[in-house]
Amino acid sequence: MLSVETDVTEDARIAELVVQALALACGVEAGSLAAATGIGELALDSLTLVAVLARIEASFDVELTGDEMLALFEPRTVGELVAHVEALVSRRLADGGRVAPQLR
Repeated sequence: MLSVETDVTEDARIAELVVQALALACGVEAGSLAAATGIGELALDSLTLVAVLARIEASFDVELTGDEMLALFEPRTVGELVAHVEALVSRRLADGGRVAPQLR
């Protein structure tokens, strides 16, 4: 079982990588994105969002199922997207999966 400190550190890394992926896709500075930033404000089309999701898959060395991929289209803010990815990665860790976050 992971300690609370490890969980917080892991969540912070996940949040950072998700924000970096969004920033790269949108051509903005990661620091300009806040948890409350609306996904709609980023002018992401569905193809660009799929590219962001592919980057998330690669960064965390996970393969999203179709349902998981569709669920990541539901968040309306950057914070909600981060929370969805954190939950997904946590499930993978609980299932014994290996997660090695690294932005590629």
